[in-house]
Amino acid sequence: MERHPWISRSERLRETALPADSSSRESPAKASRSLQETDFRPFADLPVHLLFGQLFDEMNELVQNEVRLAKAELESTVTRGVRMAKWLGVAALCAGSGITLLLVAAVLALAQRMPGWSAALVIAGGVLLCALIAALVAWKIRIRMPLAATQRSIKGSMEWAKELKP
Repeated sequence: MERHPWISRSERLRETALPADSSSRESPAKASRSLQETDFRPFADLPVHLLFGQLFDEMNELVQNEVRLAKAELESTVTRGVRMAKWLGVAALCAGSGITLLLVAAVLALAQRMPGWSAALVIAGGVLLCALIAALVAWKIRIRMPLAATQRSIKGSMEWAKELKP
């Protein structure tokens, strides 16, 4: 029997557990009819330890496939995130340059009414006031307890596990 990697282990077990009358001499349709007529159950004659071993092997294979999928998705997500961060950095650099030029223009415009150094101080004071307000808003919305839901879940699981111990 030729084994293919895309055939699961349970399908291979079913192939090996087929009764002798369903050999290659009969057509698949006739073999299917004979299986239906005899109420054939492919795993009925297998020992329980083999069934559990097969179950654990397939669970292991499923978990490994899920981990591979998660890794691939994570790599894709991280790659896209890095690309996005680079473009946001370029945008922030351009925005910062634009704001700087606007501030210089404001200083030059204000310098026509007062000395240049005092115009620069007035504009700098306004920018620093905006920075202070932004810092206070950020401080108010900071994360006070990181991963709070995860910590509560782990704590609950630990208490549950302690209750199970005899």
